[in-house]
Amino acid sequence: MDKLKYFFIGELLNNEANPYEKAKIETNYCFSFFGFICFFSVFLIAFFIEAYPVMIPSGVSAFYCITHLFVLKFTKNIRISSIIFTTLIFTILFGNMYFNSNTIHFGGAFWMVILIFFAAFNLGKKGGVVVAAISLAAYAIFAAFFLHANILEATTFPEVIFYSLGLEATIAVFIISYLLNTFIKTNRQIAEELKTSNEHLEEQNKLVNEQHYEKIIMLKEIHHRVKNNLQVVSSMLRLQSDKISSDEVKVIFDDAQHRIQAMALVHQRMYQTENLAKIDLATYIKELATDLTSLHSTNQDVKLDIDTNIPELNVKNIVPLGLIINELISNSLKHGIKTTGNISLSFNKLGGNLLFIYKDNGIGFDDETLKKGFGMELIDVFASQMDSNYQVKSQIDKGLSYEFNIPLN
Repeated sequence: MDKLKYFFIGELLNNEANPYEKAKIETNYCFSFFGFICFFSVFLIAFFIEAYPVMIPSGVSAFYCITHLFVLKFTKNIRISSIIFTTLIFTILFGNMYFNSNTIHFGGAFWMVILIFFAAFNLGKKGGVVVAAISLAAYAIFAAFFLHANILEATTFPEVIFYSLGLEATIAVFIISYLLNTFIKTNRQIAEELKTSNEHLEEQNKLVNEQHYEKIIMLKEIHHRVKNNLQVVSSMLRLQSDKISSDEVKVIFDDAQHRIQAMALVHQRMYQTENLAKIDLATYIKELATDLTSLHSTNQDVKLDIDTNIPELNVKNIVPLGLIINELISNSLKHGIKTTGNISLSFNKLGGNLLFIYKDNGIGFDDETLKKGFGMELIDVFASQMDSNYQVKSQIDKGLSYEFNIPLN
């Protein structure tokens, strides 16, 4: 028995992981195999007792069952084989009801139920509805035009026909019970597998969330330590600069100290942020720009105007962007704005890029002065880290502006 089953559907079962599809394959095989045994048995019994009106449809049904098994084996497609077998069942059922007037067709209702169950299980809800509609229409036509005559003729049928009707009903009830049991068992199995799968997914999600939380803590700790280390370096530079007598060298040390303090502020804002994967750009820029302005300004009265239309920015660009903003604000306060002035920062999405525009209304610089500054070299480095290009526009006594195009991905 197992060898025969493996011969017809072994390869299909081995290549299928979905339990519902496996149940379809099993149902098609069992339906056809046991159907063949039942119909062939009825065929032999009808032959020996000479119940020929029963023998012919039973023999055809047995032939259809074995044909379906070979279709299933060679097509290796459960849907195609199910459609073919549904068509064959429909043909033998209603062909026998319409054209065989030598037997009672009360059992046709049982086979119609079997047909609908089989189609719904193997072809899905829509397939079942279509088959049910066609079958009910065909049975209604039979009931309207043939059933009355069939009942009248039944009084002249030999007694053996009535015995065959009982056998037919028994087989039909057995098949209906089998299909219902398969459907219930399959649904129960799928529910259990779904429950197991959901439990496994919940465990995996819990593990992923724990790992994600650990990584967030680790990243925040890294930013915290970097900030602390930068503050140590800044303190060392400050202590060293106190012993320097040359004003020119002292300015260089102070500039380095301010840059390091600004870097520390960037990393401080990073570890204070809840979501490190996507940074709240508006809050980050506002707080950072305010901190940097307080750090670099001495006696200037500076108004900050920040316009952010992009809610979040990835962590890859947020640090170099913060360092660029530090250089820009530092340059504006050291060289551009003398007493009072405005600094504006705007962030907008342009296609797949972040358009960052920085402006001040300071004294401006000529092109040669812009090219000489160490700050411009740092801006070049940080912009390249973001794969960004930028333009600088400066006019004497009218301030300067920077325009950065930063890829978002």
